[in-house]
Amino acid sequence: MRKLILKVVAHFLFIRPSNNHSYGDYEKLLTDNGITIEQYANRAADLPKNRQQLRHIIGIERWAWRRLMVCFGEPFIREEYDGYAPAADRSWPQLLADFKTTRQATIALAQRFAREQPANALVEHDDFGPMEAKVWLQYLCSHAEREVKSVR
Repeated sequence: MRKLILKVVAHFLFIRPSNNHSYGDYEKLLTDNGITIEQYANRAADLPKNRQQLRHIIGIERWAWRRLMVCFGEPFIREEYDGYAPAADRSWPQLLADFKTTRQATIALAQRFAREQPANALVEHDDFGPMEAKVWLQYLCSHAEREVKSVR
């Protein structure tokens, strides 16, 4: 039952929206989405809960890069996102800078997908199963946008 629910969630939140976009569209989508995330974060208080949430967003995005590199010939590694999150002792300003740098690298990855159009663009997600790279890019937009809303 859990797998079915996750498939439905993936369809409506990631797969269906990604059908309306090309790889090239994700440069603008990720840029605009990043600005929204930064606006939320810049208005938020420097609280442990907020730092943890931003560390989570950054960690997921960096983990996703690693997964997406499979499309360019890197080996698949099954691991959790935790190792990709910034250190727990990072200050709020440092985390804001980490997010900005992380998002710029994600945008560069989207540009690489647009340029190279790799043939093998299907990558395993731990919960949602195999997803096309374009769906992963939609996942990153959606994930960050949902998660940052709890930052106050």
